[in-house]
Parts: sequence; structure tokens; C-alpha cells
Amino acid sequence: MRRLIASHALAGIAVGLPWPALLATIWQTTDDPSLLGLAGAARFAPCVLLSAFLGGIGDRFGRFRTVRTVTLLRLLLLAAVAVLFVAGLPWWALAAATATVAAGVPAFPSLAALVPQVADDPDRATDALVTWEISGFVVGPAVGGCCWYSGRP
Repeated sequence: MRRLIASHALAGIAVGLPWPALLATIWQTTDDPSLLGLAGAARFAPCVLLSAFLGGIGDRFGRFRTVRTVTLLRLLLLAAVAVLFVAGLPWWALAAATATVAAGVPAFPSLAALVPQVADDPDRATDALVTWEISGFVVGPAVGGCCWYSGRP
């Protein structure tokens, strides 16, 4: 269970890493507060819009399989974000980052459903899972922002 929670935590943090750079770049290229707001909303839109549909994927296809597939898909999409960002295509990078968030939506419900099956102490494991799930929303962008802004005037 520790490895599952750790991998989920790292994936959640990784998904948040590119957002400060993306939003800063969009602001610099457009100077439009409305577009910046739209870009910022793209980070949570998949969670709000797709949770009801994607949350049950683990029940249909197997929870371990879902978690593994979601993690691989997140990695591939994050690589696409990096390539698109470096290529100077911030809107496409934003779309890939949004797809990365959408890809991760089934992970948490699948892991939460696995906890009673695989954890020695399900209550403690659930607490850790929820803590890391929520922390990833803050820690990822914080680390990404520090990396992006370090050394900039």
C-alpha cells in the first residue's frame, strides 16, 4: 500500500509542476486576464466535469490495472507538455496538461477502493491517501513555481 500511495503522491505532484510556467507564459503572451482565467480553470475542469464518468473506470477494468494505466498515461502526457512547451506552443501544452489532469481522475477512486483489500491498517492508509491527494494540488504547483521562477528577474 505504501508504494501505491507514494506513486500516487508523486504522480499528483508531477501533474501540478507545469502549471505555473504555463500560466505565466500565457499571461506574458496574451496579457489578457480572461484568457489567463480560462487557462487557470482548465486545471480543475476535468475533475469537476469528468469525475462522475471516470470515477468508476477502476470498477470496470480492474483497480490495479487502472492505477498502472493512469500513471503511464500521465507520464506520457507530461512528456508531451514538456515538448510542446519547449516548442513554444503554450496553448497546446496547456491542452496536454489538462489532458494529464483528466487522465488522473480515475486514480483516486481506484486507490481508495483498493485500500481495504491491501492495507494492513485501512484507516491509516486512507488518511495517508487523502492527505497526499489533496497535498498534490498544492505541492506540485509550488515546486513547479519555484523551479520556473528561480533565477528569473
